Amino acid sequence: MTDNHGVKWMLLMIVALSRALALAGALGLFAAAAVQAEVLEIREAEVSQAPGFSERSAPASGWHAQTLPDDWGRTRPEYGGELWYRIPLDTTRLVQGSQVPAIYVERVCSNLAVYLNGSPVGSGGKLTLPYSRNCFTPQMFMLPQALLKPGVNTIHIQVVGYPLRQVSAAQRSSGLSVVRVGASDELRPLYEQALWWNITLPKVITALLGAFTVFIGALWLTRPRDTYYGYFTLWIGWWTLNTTRLYIIDPPLPGPWIEMLVPATAPLCVSGLVLFLMRFLGRSVGWVNQVLWWQMLVIPLVFLWGGQENVYPLARWNYYWLVPQFILAAIWFLAVSWQVSRRDFWLFSVILLTMVAITLVELAAAFLGLPLKMHFGHLGGPITLLPLCLRLIWLFSDNLRRSEELNIELERRVAEKSTEIERNYAELSSLRAREAVQDERQRIASDLHDDLGAKLLSIAHESSRVDDRGQLAGMARQALDEMRLSVRGMVSEPLRAVDVLADWRAETVQRLAAAHFAADWSAAEPAPGLLLPARMQVQLTRVLREAVSNLIRHSGGSRCRVEIAFPTGAMTLSVEDDGCGMDVAAMGAKGNGLGGIERRVRILGGRHAWQTGPMGGAMLLVRVPLLPDGVALRMRPNLRRRCIRYHHQMQHALIVEDLPEIRDWLAEVARAAFPEVEVTTAARVDQALARVAERPFDLALIDLGLPDGSGIDVVGALRHHQPRAVPVVVTIYDDDDHLFPALQAGAFGYLLKEQPQETLIAQLLRMTQGEPPLSPPIARRVLSHFASSPQRQKTLMRQIEHEVKLTERETDVLQRVAKGYTLPEIAQQFGLSRHTIADHIKQIYRKLNVSSRAEAALEAARRGLVQP
Repeated sequence: MTDNHGVKWMLLMIVALSRALALAGALGLFAAAAVQAEVLEIREAEVSQAPGFSERSAPASGWHAQTLPDDWGRTRPEYGGELWYRIPLDTTRLVQGSQVPAIYVERVCSNLAVYLNGSPVGSGGKLTLPYSRNCFTPQMFMLPQALLKPGVNTIHIQVVGYPLRQVSAAQRSSGLSVVRVGASDELRPLYEQALWWNITLPKVITALLGAFTVFIGALWLTRPRDTYYGYFTLWIGWWTLNTTRLYIIDPPLPGPWIEMLVPATAPLCVSGLVLFLMRFLGRSVGWVNQVLWWQMLVIPLVFLWGGQENVYPLARWNYYWLVPQFILAAIWFLAVSWQVSRRDFWLFSVILLTMVAITLVELAAAFLGLPLKMHFGHLGGPITLLPLCLRLIWLFSDNLRRSEELNIELERRVAEKSTEIERNYAELSSLRAREAVQDERQRIASDLHDDLGAKLLSIAHESSRVDDRGQLAGMARQALDEMRLSVRGMVSEPLRAVDVLADWRAETVQRLAAAHFAADWSAAEPAPGLLLPARMQVQLTRVLREAVSNLIRHSGGSRCRVEIAFPTGAMTLSVEDDGCGMDVAAMGAKGNGLGGIERRVRILGGRHAWQTGPMGGAMLLVRVPLLPDGVALRMRPNLRRRCIRYHHQMQHALIVEDLPEIRDWLAEVARAAFPEVEVTTAARVDQALARVAERPFDLALIDLGLPDGSGIDVVGALRHHQPRAVPVVVTIYDDDDHLFPALQAGAFGYLLKEQPQETLIAQLLRMTQGEPPLSPPIARRVLSHFASSPQRQKTLMRQIEHEVKLTERETDVLQRVAKGYTLPEIAQQFGLSRHTIADHIKQIYRKLNVSSRAEAALEAARRGLVQP
């Protein structure tokens, strides 16, 4: 049995609402009937179309009789503009005593103004194009006693409106209804009743429908797969906007264009309705979908093509096309829902049949001349849609309740599966741990077999035929070294690259000398603080040993060259001899350790190659990565943590360099120092200034000699527009004419291109300690600038006596800042906290009007505040 409580409740609500509306209407009609006996009802008037008529000068001729109500769509369908109505009024028939007389007009379209004896008494709004729109708003104006005169008075009503061809329905054609004159107390109930039914109540219901539209649209956004919520939102959203525009008295567009909006966008309503009904039952027909979507595009274009002079005929044929679609869709839905969803059949049958009836009545009134006192579509449509909104909300809540029940059941099952997965994962982890232990045992066994085993085997062979105990002792020491090397790879801490290179050089030179080989050792200086993991050191030591052993045994040469370098993020090793060369395939077959070299390099994630070197013999090339970031291990552990935080601050870098090769090189430097940085490049000053205006930067590496100017302009622009950016000059100029203007413009650092890439990276990383990146020659030049002659210092001191006054402590701090001391070092020298020294530096910056350490040193030297 299906649950119909929600449907029954909504049907009962519809019945109760209908009864309430009928009772209110009956009471309103009864009240109207009670007061009409006290009111003068005017059904005859005179009308004039005479041009030049004004409120105080009525024409002598041109008036003719006109029966009210006067519907321009029937009496003068082609007329649009201004029309005057004249009504004679006998004051003896008006109210007596203290009652205030009034005039009441139930309907006028588009707008009117009322004059009593040539004097204005009221207006509904604008009487010039575009006219105010009051087609459904009743009008009531007081008739001042001061304007009334004994005998016959004259009421003039000025009506403005549009011709029938410029409106979308006959109900919106221009015209004037029956006019009522009487006591204001008697007319006000009629006015308020009409205002309630035509304006106030539809406004309230429209606002409620708009709230439902927003809510159901939000439901659709939460459940996009339930597309019927989206199509229902399109349907009732159109109805809400259509009803809302009727109460905008002075729209921003001309009247005919406002009239065109309703029929031109009506395909949205009908298509949304049809698609909603189809999706609600889970049905979809391809060609129907295409027709609906195409008509939403084509029909508005037809109205735009027809223009404002053809609104009425286009609207009529448009409705003749759309209304049958709605009726057929309603019939189809009721037929299918009776078979597949009996629960929704009764609710939808009441709603759809009611809407079909309202649509047919409105169509007859719009184009077949059926007289109506009120617009049923404005009131009946929204009222009919409200129960459907409630049904959809109830359906959503019911689905949500079921989803929660399913979620609870799913959580229970997930908990069961999670327990099972955790058990399986524990077993898998144990298995992986055993596999890892087995792999490590295999590696240790391989090392012992390849190195220590080979040495012990050699000792065993030699012991039987060598009498020299010293030679055996040497071989035993080598075996012991191999064992220690294996143990070091498992338990030792990272080693400094400088120390590792020294050990390698000593051992290699000693072995080559013992084998009567001339050793040519060349190793680049590693970056300061570079650490090599113990395992890397062990594996590379064995690679170097094996390579040297092979060339000693097989090359037949007399000279060996070893070169070690540290390109960005990697380490390279090359071992070359001047012998006869090596047959790699043959050597591998003989088991001379080439397989061990390949395996060890592969363990480190590197690559190797054998080739013929410049000396004519064999050459081994090895390249292994230091770390994925390529930079982090160049620093001490505490400095590394600080730099990691600084790396996240350097998100965007600007490279200003005109030479493409140098520009790419600087980009590599920036990425190596700050791996997460996004690099933007510029080749000219104007390009760089445009980049600065487009987006913020954290770092800028700027060349000074550019094709269209100096990089100092870019430094100044960054200081002015992006004070948080760090501009660093990277150039070939090391003279004062370039250095000090750049620092004065706001450069935080000054680097020379002649330095190696690793040095530039290390100097950029100095910023993590608050130190400016300065090349050593530049730092010496800045310091030497302070060492000016005593006479010059005295002159400068006299010049700045009235410019700035530093305290003794500030002068001492500035001296150390100029000499390159860091903030912690200055604090340690004075025995003060870092915060106190930071406050002193802040005051110095403020007094000297500078923003960087380099600029402060330069300004202090210029003013003579610092003694050499």
